[in-house]
Formats: sequence, structure tokens, C-alpha cells
Amino acid sequence: VAEAGDGVEALERYEEHRPDVVTLDLVMPRMGGLEALRELRRRHPEARVIVCSSVSDEASILEAIRLGARDYVIKPVAPEKLREAVEKAGAGR
Repeated sequence: VAEAGDGVEALERYEEHRPDVVTLDLVMPRMGGLEALRELRRRHPEARVIVCSSVSDEASILEAIRLGARDYVIKPVAPEKLREAVEKAGAGR
């Protein structure tokens, strides 16, 4: 498990740890979540990403899915819902 404070760090942490699943917020300093998702999937098309954000507008959700997010959960999220999303993404479904 690793944590990043912004999109740039998220990319660095992915390179260091190669996690099975990444959870990514959309609102972050330096590099936002959509830009980080775009770059992560460009570098690592196999990356399994779940967006977990308080941003709930349809355009952001659709863009995240278009960029390759496996799921999009809206904060606050129940622990069970997040666990299900992580398990689903980790299983590649």
C-alpha cells in the first residue's frame, strides 16, 4: 500500500510499487486525477484504476471511464462498496 499527495506522486508510486489496483481522486494539486489517469494508462495500459472522488458530474465520470478507469465511486463511499470495487478491478472484471 502506498499513498500519494498529488498526481505526479501517484505516477511515481505506481512505478515504485506496481500495485494490483490504484484508487485515484480527481481533485489533486500539481496534476489532477484525469490527467494522472491518462498518463498512467498511456505508460501502463494494464493498470487497474478506480476513481474515488467527491466529483459527481456525469462528464467527469464518463471521461474517467473513457480514459480507462475500471470503476468510479463517489465519496463518501461505504467501505463495503469500495471493497467490492477493488475486488472487481483486481479480478480484471
